[in-house]
Formats: sequence, structure tokens, C-alpha cells
Amino acid sequence: MKADAKKAGGNAESMKSDQLEIKSSNTKKPDERAEGLQTLIRQLDKNRDGKLSREELPPRMKEFADRMDANGDGIINARELAAAIKRREAKK
Repeated sequence: MKADAKKAGGNAESMKSDQLEIKSSNTKKPDERAEGLQTLIRQLDKNRDGKLSREELPPRMKEFADRMDANGDGIINARELAAAIKRREAKK
């Protein structure tokens, strides 16, 4: 996946799920990142409760649900999602 991002000429990494394409970039400002996370949650949040259950996650994200769910309540909120993305970017 990193090689694909480099081929595209940027440092962004993409994860595709159904019709949704998620891009993260180290160059985004905090406000842009927060807005992007809220947009992602709105797109995936089928019951509109502002949080993501395992059932609402696309297959690719379900693989990482346990790691994203920091408090183990079975729900991924914006803070947990942001922390998971930050950890993922730190590994690059």
C-alpha cells in the first residue's frame, strides 16, 4: 500500500472499502483531520448514533476493530478512531 502511495506521488495512504475511499495524510491540519474523521463516521454510521459498532465497519476495518476499540466497549468513537489512525501513521 505504501508503494502505491509513492507511485501516486504523495505521502498519503489509501484504504478502499466498497465505494468509500479513506485517505490519511501527515500534511493535514488538525481541523481538517477532525473534519475528515467526522465525515468518515457519518458515512459509516448506519444507525446515526455518532459511533461505529463492529457491524457498521467495512470488512477491511473489521480486522482492526479490537485494536481501535481502546476501552473494549464494542463501540469505536471519534477519539478512538483518531488514536488508531495516529498509531498507524506513526508506524510509517
